Amino acid sequence: LAAAWRGYCQRVALHGTRQAAVRIATWYQQQVIRRAVVEEVLDVLALKHQYREIQRQEAAVRIQAFVRGVLQRREWSTTKRAAGVITKHFKRILATRFVQYLAKEVRSA
Repeated sequence: LAAAWRGYCQRVALHGTRQAAVRIATWYQQQVIRRAVVEEVLDVLALKHQYREIQRQEAAVRIQAFVRGVLQRREWSTTKRAAGVITKHFKRILATRFVQYLAKEVRSA
């Protein structure tokens, strides 16, 4: 009877030990899976951050191109206006000289 009881106690102890080993193995597998999931989530967040940076850079490039275009158009219109003023003054000077030439010709004739 004592031997049977010891055998029963050992079987129960072995069963408890096996359950503990199963729990530890399950816990370890869950930790490995959790670590892998966390790494994947961090990778996804890093990619999301990189994507946002790329979008910001593209937006900045677009804004810079727009501003550059506006400034060039403004500069072109300023240059065109300045060319018009210079041409106007030059034509006025030529007309004045021509009138003076005609007046001189009329006097000498």
